[in-house]
Amino acid sequence: MYIGISTVLFASFDDHLRIDFPKIKEIGVDYIEISSPSHLNIESINNARKNSLNIFSVHSDFINIDISSPDKKNRSESIKTIMSRIKFLSKTGTDIIIVHPGGWYCNQNDKEIRMKNSIESLIQIASYAKEQSVKVAVENMPKEFLTDDIETMKIILHETRKSRKLNSTLGLCLDTGHANLTENLIDYLESMGDEILTMHIHDNFGDRKNDRQTASDDLHLLPGEGNTNWDMFFKKLDNNYNGGFIFEPIAKNAGNGDSIKHCNIILENLKNLLNSGKFLKN
Repeated sequence: MYIGISTVLFASFDDHLRIDFPKIKEIGVDYIEISSPSHLNIESINNARKNSLNIFSVHSDFINIDISSPDKKNRSESIKTIMSRIKFLSKTGTDIIIVHPGGWYCNQNDKEIRMKNSIESLIQIASYAKEQSVKVAVENMPKEFLTDDIETMKIILHETRKSRKLNSTLGLCLDTGHANLTENLIDYLESMGDEILTMHIHDNFGDRKNDRQTASDDLHLLPGEGNTNWDMFFKKLDNNYNGGFIFEPIAKNAGNGDSIKHCNIILENLKNLLNSGKFLKN
């Protein structure tokens, strides 16, 4: 596995220079996922590499970006934005981009429309990614977002792949926090384990039926701070899994000084978790 951490931890800082790459390296990981448009630039990549950190993956934009949107203009602009990220990646040697397949749906009819739109959008995105030698990892989503169920994910991947022979270009980003909310984490491992290109690793307390449109139950805690059954997770995880294992905790956005402090606490807690020997066991 490629063990790393997402820069979403530093998402409250628009300035990419605030990412503490030396501290990330100090906790004992060798890989990062860049997860904010303001972090996605050659300076961030160079700074990461100066600290002996490899860029395993990049998360495409997800604020006001929706490739399933019923609004044609929004959908078109979303596709263009993601393609621009892919073009940048192809010049940096990073070959995995994470894509959200769609946004919140208000009813079953809206979900079906969004699924159709997502497939059409992903065909364009994955076809372009294939030309650029970049792989697209489609992320499972929280409750009431497109791909909150495995069957929808399977349909989207299958229909996208078959259109232009995109089998090797398209895969799954298994988000453990989202899957804990939708209660299908183990099902993903059992039925789609060989589809997984990378994982987002974080925790929460499950779906408490709070505001689902804003995914307010998606707390992005470190493993063990929520109620995910990690023992069962590692029991079901294929011993031969060789994809990304990217921790995705998020710090509280509480003002500059407090946010920096919380980032440091999370990094220190992650370091302790990795050194404890109680995690990453099959």
